[in-house]
Amino acid sequence: MKRDRTMTKSHCPAALRGWALAFGAAVFLGACSSVPPSLDATDRNASTQAAASTTDQVGLLARGATKSEIESAVAAVAMRRWDLMLDRQFETAFTYLTEASKAGIQPDFLQDYVDRLGAKKAVVKKTSCGDTTCEVDFDLTIALKLPNIPPRLIDVPLKERWVVQNRSPKFIRPSAR
Repeated sequence: MKRDRTMTKSHCPAALRGWALAFGAAVFLGACSSVPPSLDATDRNASTQAAASTTDQVGLLARGATKSEIESAVAAVAMRRWDLMLDRQFETAFTYLTEASKAGIQPDFLQDYVDRLGAKKAVVKKTSCGDTTCEVDFDLTIALKLPNIPPRLIDVPLKERWVVQNRSPKFIRPSAR
């Protein structure tokens, strides 16, 4: 049986289809996204300083810490790491990775990651810890760029996996799992 090619072939020129797709994405994103209330650096600096003042060492936990204490510490350290990256302090943010996660990369890897995403803000939504690892759910605000349309700020979900090593929370880079 022979296929009818007229049903599968589009009659729109490729350029028109591209513009229609971009316009549709812009309308969809405009309807579904909201501009976050504030991306002010002073808010980020205040939370970075508050997290730093809780401990001189990166989130050092007391021996025998409860699950809720571990979850709170992991959330604070995860937020501090994002604050450091958004403030472009990549050398310090790099110290939050496990040794296995650091293998084969340098701190500029984090810079490339933040720049490629167009990351503007991170907010911890939920932290849950199991027997060996913790999951931290974020809303990450990124600048979405579409052709011929000003950048739009949108919140995207982000999930990170953390582990406590020597009483200190450390980030597990996804490709190092």
